Amino acid sequence: MEHDDIVRLKEGPYYHQHINNNNNDLPRMLNDPSYEPQIFKDVPIHTLGRIARDKFNSTSSLYINTNQSLLSPDVSQVLKCLSVCLYWKMKENESRNTDRVSLDVFLEEKYPLENNNHNRENIDLSSTPSIDTINSFLRSIYDTEELSAECAVMVLIFIERLISFSKLTIDPTNWRRVCFGAIIVASKVWEDTAVWNSDFRSVFPSLQLTDLAKLEREFLRLLDFNVAIKSSVYAKYYFELRTIAERNEINFPLQPLTKAQEDKLEVTSDGMEKKSESNYNTTEPKFGSIYNESGWCWYRRYYVR
Repeated sequence: MEHDDIVRLKEGPYYHQHINNNNNDLPRMLNDPSYEPQIFKDVPIHTLGRIARDKFNSTSSLYINTNQSLLSPDVSQVLKCLSVCLYWKMKENESRNTDRVSLDVFLEEKYPLENNNHNRENIDLSSTPSIDTINSFLRSIYDTEELSAECAVMVLIFIERLISFSKLTIDPTNWRRVCFGAIIVASKVWEDTAVWNSDFRSVFPSLQLTDLAKLEREFLRLLDFNVAIKSSVYAKYYFELRTIAERNEINFPLQPLTKAQEDKLEVTSDGMEKKSESNYNTTEPKFGSIYNESGWCWYRRYYVR
């Protein structure tokens, strides 16, 4: 991949001026019931033909993948459709002639998720990963951490918000850390069981907690802490993902949110947003006041029973 046309932003005054420039209407727009998600627009109608069909047991309660890990079918299918969206977003960016925006915190060349030389050599930072590659990466995290399918829908919401706020160009150099950052934030918004940053080291043992904390901190900051999700907005992403599955004859057992889940989503995400905004109202964040030694984000501790 050529890097001459990349606008590379590092932390500093211009960095934060860039991400906050002309964003006054974005929070309202992105969480408005009338908002139409943009990340699905470049996904072809039939795109999963080359992905092997899933094999379910007789009760359809478990999905058996090629790595012999066990995932519930709803998680498996949402991750597959999420992978399709990310793949086509990167393919779209690959074909663009405009400048690409790169943010240091997401660059895997600078902040590798894995320090194992063999694993790093197998990561291609120069070409768009296949749908299977993206799916395998997401699946490795969800399988290890036992995250929910609803959390995967929120990951896509936060990735689109990140792109909208920061103008980041998601590409082979950053997609894994972008996805990982979104998973960290989404898991703390939705999961009933407390998720510690240190838990994610079971997936990437060589990661330092300071790196995890910085990734989460900067992801939130790039979102300008807009993590509130209206249930109607969640529903739009859900039905778009389900449409991708239906067009490709893929089983999609995840059900829409119940009324209780809708209430939980809006109360938890809105409360998290308000609390984070009021406690992070400085030009340069005070690292120690936001994270403890385990990399635990204060807002999640505050809201978990």
